[in-house]
Amino acid sequence: MRIYFVLLLSFALAAPPATFARSNDDGRTFKVTCDSRRGALARVIERARDGDTVRVRGTCTETLTIDKEITLDGGGAASLSPESSSDSTITVDARNVTIRGFLLESFRSR
Repeated sequence: MRIYFVLLLSFALAAPPATFARSNDDGRTFKVTCDSRRGALARVIERARDGDTVRVRGTCTETLTIDKEITLDGGGAASLSPESSSDSTITVDARNVTIRGFLLESFRSR
């Protein structure tokens, strides 16, 4: 297994797979637990709007496309890896995207 790079990010408190909490500013905050829910993070990112924050917990095995101005926060403990060896882990197609607190891994056969 090879690790291409590591981003240190923040960590969210334990929460159901996709909870929603109102923020003090204009954006909303979503909390996602990935561990046994394939595609949970991608589904929340689809629901997010510009200015929202997505706090992630657990190990996410997904291929993500971020096309909104959001913050993706792994709290320093979440990890992301692609679904297959030919996939990218994250594709960013928007400006003003913040990704922090994640361990990004290459594909691992399961």
